Amino acid sequence: MSPRSKSMAGLTVAVVSGGWSHEANYADPACVVAAVDALGLRAVHLDYRSPTFLSEVADPAIDVVFPQTLGAWGEDGTLQGLLDYLGRPYVGAGPLASALCCNKFACSNYVRGLPGSDGHALPLAVDSIVVSRQSPHEFDMLAQRLGIPFVFKPLSSGASFGLHVIASAAQYAACRDSMLLEYDYMLAESFVRGEECSIGLLQMDSRLVALPPLLVRSNGDGSVFSVDEKMRHAGKARPVPHDLAARLGRAAQGVGEALGLCGMARLDLMLDSAGRMHLIEINTLPGLLPQRCLYPEMCRTAGISYTQMIEYAIASAFAPKPMQMRKLDTPPAAPPGLHACDSIDAGHGPITASAQ
Repeated sequence: MSPRSKSMAGLTVAVVSGGWSHEANYADPACVVAAVDALGLRAVHLDYRSPTFLSEVADPAIDVVFPQTLGAWGEDGTLQGLLDYLGRPYVGAGPLASALCCNKFACSNYVRGLPGSDGHALPLAVDSIVVSRQSPHEFDMLAQRLGIPFVFKPLSSGASFGLHVIASAAQYAACRDSMLLEYDYMLAESFVRGEECSIGLLQMDSRLVALPPLLVRSNGDGSVFSVDEKMRHAGKARPVPHDLAARLGRAAQGVGEALGLCGMARLDLMLDSAGRMHLIEINTLPGLLPQRCLYPEMCRTAGISYTQMIEYAIASAFAPKPMQMRKLDTPPAAPPGLHACDSIDAGHGPITASAQ
């Protein structure tokens, strides 16, 4: 079913790319712009890093914004908060869900507190510890808590940038010192052996629908993906058995509802030998490179073309964001006398409003 029931004719769509993270360089706005053009809509491309971006995105001629600002400072609620202030509809989660999902430690602890987070109904949260310059932590403490090896990665980065598997004190010390020069906060987390899988969510007709999940690879040899491996491997991911796909779909929808996800999102999980699901990360702005990213591949598997995927995403921008307060059209008047101040006690006796 096409989302064209909400007339989108004549819309101007601003596709925003750029940003200050490694993964922002892996977004390709040209693909989204081409899909917008194919829909008969008007597309404009804005650079998030441009000194004129604020005036450009505030242009009243823009009807909806399609962010392709992956990673910190673009996917973490900062841009989303600006767009809310401007009253501009946009694709993807609101500021709260965006910030929560971008901070892997906060997201993990949120998921841990959800009813049914037992690895069967909803994913388990991977045990993790924040490492910073103020709290650098020693290898022995981390190894005792998390086991050996453990994963060491930036707190708010994705696409496997800066990700390391730590197996020794010497390796940890060298990695910690070098990584904290670039990232103020790192995350040490338990290494889960099993099968890595990915599942997407797409908002269709006001419902967040789970896309067919894909098995990406096994990490039984103790290795992890680099970003280039992720890109090369996207077309080699395998579909999952029907029963497992249904369980992953229910879990993804449950997490999405609990976090307030909308528009489009992708969850990356590990399936251990006991069949339990372990949440690794949530991308509220998944990569959309047609032949190199998992999300468009999941849409193709579901029979949704790239252009249809973009059409559904744009239509979702006009729906209310979950768990977000509506902005009042007119600020309410303050109660009489609320701001009256006859005197202020500064600790040295009253100071009257008329004092000079």
